[in-house]
Amino acid sequence: MDDRDPSMPDLLLSLGSSQKRRFEHLDQFSDLENAISNHQKALELVDDRHPNRPLYLSGLGDSLGTRFRRLGKYPDLENAISNQQNAVELTDNGHPDKPIYLSGLGDWLGTRFEHG
Repeated sequence: MDDRDPSMPDLLLSLGSSQKRRFEHLDQFSDLENAISNHQKALELVDDRHPNRPLYLSGLGDSLGTRFRRLGKYPDLENAISNQQNAVELTDNGHPDKPIYLSGLGDWLGTRFEHG
């Protein structure tokens, strides 16, 4: 499949989410790295006006936060927060996914607070 295919970002998001879940079950770190890579690629394929960009940002943020929990590298946590914040900012008030993005942002901010 070609990167120009309009369904490619959604497919990459789905693949990345599946790889993250696989990591959570099998603890194969390469699955998490692949998830992050696929989430990043999905974002690279869309511009800031793409309607699903917040979803891609949230997926990447969640995967980066998961890697922070595994390795403890603060840039991952800061990038997780940044991606979640961008997802919140790009989502209109009243959009049904806004609470999900706000919750994700709150989770990672709480993690930052806990880890000082």
